[in-house]
Amino acid sequence: MKYFLLAARKALSSRNIKESGIRIACAVICATLSCTLYIYNALAFFTGSTDNSDSINTLNAVKAAYFLKTPGSISGKNLFAGGKEALAGMEGLFPIRIHAGREVIDTISPGETVQEILQRCGVELSEKDRVLPELSIKVSGETDIFVTQIENFTEEVLEDIPFDTVKRRSDELSAGESAVVQKGAAGQQKTLYEVYKKNGTESLRKKISSEVIKNPVTEIIEYGTGGTVTVFGRAYAYKKFFKMTASAYTTENRRWKHTASGTKARFGAIAVDPDIIPLGTRMLVTSMDGKSWVYGVAVAEDTGGTIRGNKIDLFFNTRSECLSFGIRKAKVYILG
Repeated sequence: MKYFLLAARKALSSRNIKESGIRIACAVICATLSCTLYIYNALAFFTGSTDNSDSINTLNAVKAAYFLKTPGSISGKNLFAGGKEALAGMEGLFPIRIHAGREVIDTISPGETVQEILQRCGVELSEKDRVLPELSIKVSGETDIFVTQIENFTEEVLEDIPFDTVKRRSDELSAGESAVVQKGAAGQQKTLYEVYKKNGTESLRKKISSEVIKNPVTEIIEYGTGGTVTVFGRAYAYKKFFKMTASAYTTENRRWKHTASGTKARFGAIAVDPDIIPLGTRMLVTSMDGKSWVYGVAVAEDTGGTIRGNKIDLFFNTRSECLSFGIRKAKVYILG
């Protein structure tokens, strides 16, 4: 009768008419079954029969329906406040806690299998999910059910391919100087991964395949070392050299015979672009192969209106020498 009185009190305090009616109905059924069970037990005492399990299971099922949050059915997911304590004295009803991934569900069971409990509580399982205890186990006491949710899928990712850096010597640069002659650029590849997740957290990632979409570009850095060059058996130490275009000029038959530096125009005093080769710089001028022709050691002392960039103007004593030389490619070694 205590369940009937408890249900009646809750029903009267509830503002939901439907819920109040359901609670009273459960309480009436519970009280009726309780009275029936008492009568059945009395008859059993006089007849010697002791098998009343069906009546007890039926009574506990109705009690379970009352104590679940959704009255009138064993489908609720959570006990109402104080419900677990109210299970004391209710034989055959067990508190159940379900750990489904990151969700925790509290319920009660009159002795169902794990699978039946999960289905009742709306916990959907995939083929890969793992459940402990096993689905076929029938609960017989307070039980924790652990559902490990397993996800398995493929994921396509675009990834950068780092570029390599190569350093190489250059005698065109002074010792200690460096220059990037080819800028590096990362490549790109498309990679397919197989991903595994446990309860929403990634646990394993395996590479299945990868395809290069864009190749990386190697960065090339040159560093100056200077060096030595030998001309007519004599070695000259130089800091760097330039590949330049050489022309020829003379002051023959001219009154003006001085350079921009104020020195006398002569063989070995040549015109340069001061932004490339500062005035006063000593240099050695030869052909590109160092053998076809050799101008020799010269000093940057003069300038010219058309001498800009990688151009030099070599002084010769006569006009005929200038015409014979013309315009040629030259190596200009900056001497140390």
